[in-house]
Amino acid sequence: MNDMKKTISIIVLIICLLPLQGIAQNGDSEGSGISVGGGLFYGFEAEQAGFRIDGTYSFTDKVRGALDLGFYFPESGEFDKVKRFEFNLNMHYIFMERDAINVYGLAGINYFRFSAEFSGATTFIPGNDLFMQASPVEGGPPPMQNQSMPPFNAAPTMSSSEFGFNIGVGTEYLINFGAIFGELRYSGLGGDADQLVFGAGIRIPI
Repeated sequence: MNDMKKTISIIVLIICLLPLQGIAQNGDSEGSGISVGGGLFYGFEAEQAGFRIDGTYSFTDKVRGALDLGFYFPESGEFDKVKRFEFNLNMHYIFMERDAINVYGLAGINYFRFSAEFSGATTFIPGNDLFMQASPVEGGPPPMQNQSMPPFNAAPTMSSSEFGFNIGVGTEYLINFGAIFGELRYSGLGGDADQLVFGAGIRIPI
């Protein structure tokens, strides 16, 4: 766990230092600015959609920092209520510009949090890593996502969180008042919440 924290600290330091080099080399760049926006996303391992709040800061015409907050739509059932949240801090590098279309690569860190509330007696079924399900005790054994991990009695509430790395690609279509974007990234690399995530939305310069 300590090694993981050290690695994440190094990544954060690199993310903070790279833009400074770009600023030093491109101090007069006209591409600097802030954009804010939002949209929707879907986690393929969680099999759940959500909405995101998005923001970018352009250090140069090619390099920018980006952060987004992702809130998965809550899952509610007869026996449980599951909530998921993620925070991403990335760097974008625009490697292709064609007319009104930009294509960029991204890399950074991901923080993922999972929480569940239970009503009544339940058996908690570990799924794939942090993507879990809850099922009633009675009525026969529920289907398990991971047969190597046996069920266990769950407390009324539980939560867990993970850090990991992001890597992916995105594209933007420039419009009069901003840009429509789409991103495909692999989130949570190195942690227990790794999954493919697709997001789309709109960013508006301010």
